[in-house]
Amino acid sequence: MLQKHLLYQIELKDFSNHYNKNKKIVDPITKYLNSIAYKFPKGYPNMNDSKDKTMLFELIEQQLDLFSDEELEDITIKIKKGEEEVENLDKDEIMALLDLNKDDKEFISMIKKKLKSQPKRKLFDKIAANANIDDNTIANKSAPEELFSILTNTDDVDNFDNYINTGQLSLDNLKSDGVRNIINDLKASKLSTDGITQLVDYGGTEGGRGVGKAELAMALLLKDVKMMVGEAGDLNWNGNYLEVKGTSGRLGGRDQKLSGTANILNLVKKYPDISNSVRPDLFIPELIANGEDEGKILSLTKELAKVMYPNANNINKEITKDILTENIPLRIAFQKIMVDNYVNKEGVKDFLFVDTSNRFGNYLVKSPEELIDYVEKNYTKFSGPVSVKNLSPTTFTNGI
Repeated sequence: MLQKHLLYQIELKDFSNHYNKNKKIVDPITKYLNSIAYKFPKGYPNMNDSKDKTMLFELIEQQLDLFSDEELEDITIKIKKGEEEVENLDKDEIMALLDLNKDDKEFISMIKKKLKSQPKRKLFDKIAANANIDDNTIANKSAPEELFSILTNTDDVDNFDNYINTGQLSLDNLKSDGVRNIINDLKASKLSTDGITQLVDYGGTEGGRGVGKAELAMALLLKDVKMMVGEAGDLNWNGNYLEVKGTSGRLGGRDQKLSGTANILNLVKKYPDISNSVRPDLFIPELIANGEDEGKILSLTKELAKVMYPNANNINKEITKDILTENIPLRIAFQKIMVDNYVNKEGVKDFLFVDTSNRFGNYLVKSPEELIDYVEKNYTKFSGPVSVKNLSPTTFTNGI
């Protein structure tokens, strides 16, 4: 830490001035440099000379090696407390830093962007706070700082400022029956495509819970959406729990298996020729084909569904006698039951599915009832078939 402070400060110094003004000692660093000046051809270290620079850093590193770890820690603490104002740059030092890097176009561009964006930081912080985005949103990161950096680096701070002042979009207005694209929708904000994409792509973890892609962007940019705070869930949409799922998200745990027992599985074991003993949509029709009574299989199928999805309320509605011999209707029925189980268990009021892969930015907003209707018509696109070894298959694996 100390070495970093010292080397950074030395980079900023104009040594020709320090050593040509009656060798006036202006700080401890210069005092040390005076003591080693004779070692350099010009009587001071020339920071534009790579040999001088290398030798200077080697000498400093040698000096640092003389300190114990405790002494270095003590010096570092003093610096942090302000007893040595190493990091407080004055105007001359800032100008020296800019001059030192004047040929580095990337550096100069970065400085310009930061200087230009900083006056708008107060409004950004207010909007982030209103969206419940703070330093605790992402573990080990400052979400407001990183989101503002995205806007700064993509030259979008002014665009963001104008967007807020002219009226934010709302999810209420964006929602439709079909697929939309969040990148295209947010272009109305006048933010750059690159800026929007980076915001949507930003995520992390919060106390072990994933903060998925698109969650922070939606909360920051849409006036009726906020991060959920102090409760289970992803986003707060007009006071209701909005569940966000990216590509290959699940309505339940990964590799979630049947935890209880179901009599129909014991019945399956009586027929070794059954082609698949874990997928209900496949083994149920085969049981009937092997002569099992349909009334009995109907009862056992409902029992199985209840063991698999104990929070579902639509089992009797979806599992009916007329679908027991058909693979596809059975598959759809179990997928619908999976959705209802998740909704009731988690208290979800609406779903937001976002494509974070092949068709990046495509999204669907569905209420639980709308999602169940969607599954009826798009069962293969929505998820893989459920099984007793995989109660929550991935959703929209091939995109939205």
